[in-house]
Amino acid sequence: MGIDYLLPSKAKEYVDTKVRGYLEGVQGRVDQDISSGLNLVKENRWKIGIAFLFLAIFYLAIESIKLVGASNFPTLAAIVSLVALFFFAGGFLVLLNIFMQLVTPIGLASVVRALLTFLNKSPKGPIAAGGMLCLFVSFALRYHYHA
Repeated sequence: MGIDYLLPSKAKEYVDTKVRGYLEGVQGRVDQDISSGLNLVKENRWKIGIAFLFLAIFYLAIESIKLVGASNFPTLAAIVSLVALFFFAGGFLVLLNIFMQLVTPIGLASVVRALLTFLNKSPKGPIAAGGMLCLFVSFALRYHYHA
C-alpha cells in the first residue's frame, strides 16, 4: 500500500503493468484448471447419476425396512440392510472419488482465482491490493490469535 507514496507515478504504472501482466498469465492457468475440473464432471456425469441412484435405492431400502417393521421380519430386514449397505458404499465411494479429484482443480483454484481477480481489478493497482491483503492478514493475526 505504501507504493503509492514511495514511487513516482510513472514508475508505479510501469510496475503495475508488469505485475498485472504476470497475474493475468497465472489467472489463465488457473482458469484452465477450473475448466479441466468442470470437464471432469461432464465426463463422469453418468457415474455421478448412477451413484445418486444407488444412494436413492439405499434410502428407499432403509425406509422400506421402517415401513414394514424390522421386528416383524428380522431376517428380511437384515438382508435388505446388507443389500442397502452395498448400494450406499458403491454410490458413496464413487462420489468421494470424483470429489477428491475436484478438490484441487476447482476448490483451490477458485480461491486463487478470486484473489487474482481482486488483485487485477483493484483501482489502485495490483501492488497496492497486495499490500491491502497483507494488511488484512496482519490484522487477522494480531486481533484473532489467542495463545
